[in-house]
Amino acid sequence: MQPRLYVINITRVVLAGSLAQAKQIAQAVNNLDDVHATTQVNGLYDIPAGWPKSIPYGRNEQALDTLHCLAAQLAANETYSAFEYHACLKADEDKAGNACLEQCDEHDPGASVWSVYGHLVTGGLECVADFDDSGQAREFLDLIHKAALFQALREQAEDAHLEAAFEDRVSGGDYDSAD
Repeated sequence: MQPRLYVINITRVVLAGSLAQAKQIAQAVNNLDDVHATTQVNGLYDIPAGWPKSIPYGRNEQALDTLHCLAAQLAANETYSAFEYHACLKADEDKAGNACLEQCDEHDPGASVWSVYGHLVTGGLECVADFDDSGQAREFLDLIHKAALFQALREQAEDAHLEAAFEDRVSGGDYDSAD
């Protein structure tokens, strides 16, 4: 299972294989009071402001930053079949005062947000990130696509390795007598 990002209260981001493991990491760094407030990151909204470029706990210094980890997590999420981005404008506000966005043409003068969407396998779109300009949205979409490509290539390599190992086991390593 691929590790997922979790936020421990709002004091740190960790990369862990499960919620329980994320809580263990928090406890290991003396964050006992915040363990009860551990939540899984499902989109850019779940990452506190200023943290996308930080290195998540649970990784070494050479690890990818939080934004790259999120892109890999989204690419591996079987809930989505593809990703895209669109310009959006603020159409309304909900009862809590949050902006309600509506997709618009990229050149619309009211376009103020560029949103990255995942195509749900069950149908429809789900917004996973909002950005202030199209360049940031495109970069994040590219990160997701690169992560998906890397994952597909790795899976192909693993499949080829397993197939070769199986053939080797069947032939007993004697390829001359297999004819």
